[in-house]
Amino acid sequence: MGFLFSAKGRITRKQYWLSFLLYTGLMIAPLIFLGAGKGYTDYMGRSQKSQAESMLEPSMLVAEEAAAPVEETPSMEPDAASTDDEALAPESMESTEEAVVMEEPMTSLEPVTPVSGMAALATTGLFFVFLIALIYSAIVVQIKRWHDQNLTGWLWLINFTGIGSLVTFVMCGFLRGTVGPNKYGPDPRDPA
Repeated sequence: MGFLFSAKGRITRKQYWLSFLLYTGLMIAPLIFLGAGKGYTDYMGRSQKSQAESMLEPSMLVAEEAAAPVEETPSMEPDAASTDDEALAPESMESTEEAVVMEEPMTSLEPVTPVSGMAALATTGLFFVFLIALIYSAIVVQIKRWHDQNLTGWLWLINFTGIGSLVTFVMCGFLRGTVGPNKYGPDPRDPA
């Protein structure tokens, strides 16, 4: 594990891919731990439903429509004897009570408390510290793969170019490094 934080030396392709799997697992773990599929807490500390959860949970209006008997849809064309207001009001809405039910929000928000806001801020801060350490380690591992090719570690910067990411992927992930020692250290496959 020492090779994850020091930019000196060389690593093998196997170590490179194992570190890639480690980073993937470490990025998925907080999402599972924080319950990414269960919703999220917005910047004010209020609990929100995830999009998937909202799509699976039927709203009150949809449930009422499903339970109501099917009846003919009234024509929206005004009769000659009716006024404009009567023509635009649906016949099925006979009382204002139904209109009030339809205007209620479909989700309720928990009240914001200082404790929940601070907890959300602390969790976000810890996640960003964790993320910075993970990015640093990923850069270090890539530098060591460039060193194994007997190339400068500064080549990790080509990741920011369009085709550079593909070049990095192929060279660091699939091409064998320099056989024997080079200016960056001994061969990691044969350290003797």
